[in-house]
Amino acid sequence: MVKDLDLDLEADFQLSSEGYLDPIVYGCKLNFGDSYLYHDNNIVAFFMHQYIYYTLIVIENSVYFVGQYIFTHMLGPVLDEMMNHYKTDITLASPLLGQTSTDKFTFDFRSVRSPNI
Repeated sequence: MVKDLDLDLEADFQLSSEGYLDPIVYGCKLNFGDSYLYHDNNIVAFFMHQYIYYTLIVIENSVYFVGQYIFTHMLGPVLDEMMNHYKTDITLASPLLGQTSTDKFTFDFRSVRSPNI
């Protein structure tokens, strides 16, 4: 049972050559909370819990060295997809009186230079 699992990332944002924001992760804090793995055998449950806890500690400590390579390529595409690749479609009516036509316009909100975040 996973309960109160917390993930805190320390990151900066860098602009890619395509105009997308890429998170550069350099720190991570994982808290297992009140989570516990249950099993019929108490010894197996104990070792499973300790193995997961050890894995989280290894991830926490290795993010400083490999966080940019792992999380940038994992979180970058997710961030782009959540923000609809920084584009939005708006349907606008004709500005001329008497015209009932409409058309769909796509606005691109990608940055052209690195932000200072």
